[in-house]
Amino acid sequence: MITSDMISQLNDKAEGILGISFNETASVWQEWLDDGKKASVSDLTKLLENKDMLDPYKARALFLLLVPDLTLNPFGWIKTSYSNYFGFGEFDLGKYNLSDRVLLYVSDIVTTFYPNLKEDWKNAPSDSLTGILIAYNNYVVQLLGLLVAYSPVCKMPELKLKLFDILELNDIEPYTTEEGSSGYRPLADLLKNPLVELYIKEKAHMVMGDIILDEHAGKKAPRARHEDALVCYAGIISEIFGEYSISRSYDISLLVDQLQLIFAAAKHLNTPEYRSRLFPRPCVRGILATLASKDIKISVKFSKFVVGGRYFTIYDRKSLDAAEVMLRLLGEEGQKPHGARSLQEEVAKNKDKVLLKEKEAQTLVLKKIRIANKMTGMA
Repeated sequence: MITSDMISQLNDKAEGILGISFNETASVWQEWLDDGKKASVSDLTKLLENKDMLDPYKARALFLLLVPDLTLNPFGWIKTSYSNYFGFGEFDLGKYNLSDRVLLYVSDIVTTFYPNLKEDWKNAPSDSLTGILIAYNNYVVQLLGLLVAYSPVCKMPELKLKLFDILELNDIEPYTTEEGSSGYRPLADLLKNPLVELYIKEKAHMVMGDIILDEHAGKKAPRARHEDALVCYAGIISEIFGEYSISRSYDISLLVDQLQLIFAAAKHLNTPEYRSRLFPRPCVRGILATLASKDIKISVKFSKFVVGGRYFTIYDRKSLDAAEVMLRLLGEEGQKPHGARSLQEEVAKNKDKVLLKEKEAQTLVLKKIRIANKMTGMA
């Protein structure tokens, strides 16, 4: 349970260590509140959007947006018990140009409130509290990316590890909707965030390795079938390499470690039904392109894993390119895994069709350009 004493200590630290002067700015804050009777989320977000706004006022606004119970608010605001500004969605902290001091204050809020909120949820779960936990988990990921590498008032690596320790890599609750389903979506957000430092991502990888091994040893079971840790982890990697802008900046050493883990964990789960759920076709070319500058052995091992795991269908230029690269790599290393011959047959059968389809698409585009040029007088 969050108490007023916790909040007092939090704000005393902000005054003393971070230098955010709440006391000296209290009268001006009250004037702002009284001018038009401020009481809405938009009032607070407009304040945050003002680039010239001083830290003490931004810090107050963020506290009000984050505190789950407004009766605990010490900053002169509407006294209701429902806060739930979280109903308006989670806030993108990165869009508000927050100073390092304010981000450290937000980190203190999150590391103080979040563990207590988790305990409350375990004791008395509710839909509103679930929403708050989801928001706080998202703020942890954001902060791990936004906090600077060094601060004169804080040991930053220790703070980031403290934040990581309260992060839930899996979703707060399992779900399935038309838009998607649960299965380590916070982990996906962490790995996709280019601002999060490598040592944090490596720590997440180690945790996932333990979860995967525990599941396959029968020590624990996924909460739902669609939350199988190995399948979810491979799926997240596949997502990343389906998004070229992300995969370009992805650390190769981390990718290699992730692939080695998946190869080892899937070794005794060699059924086509299971393997077919790992590394869908659209991601294969991106992974191979990223691995190209690394030791060829890992590229060959990945190719063998993909080709040997299932029937690889060729339906467009990306899948054709991936198939030809894998066959070349395997041929150079003298590897002939199960599935290689069927892949060669698939290439021979569909290569001309794919190239013809690509040529027809290019011809259609050129035709549209010519027509547009004629209609605009540019011909």
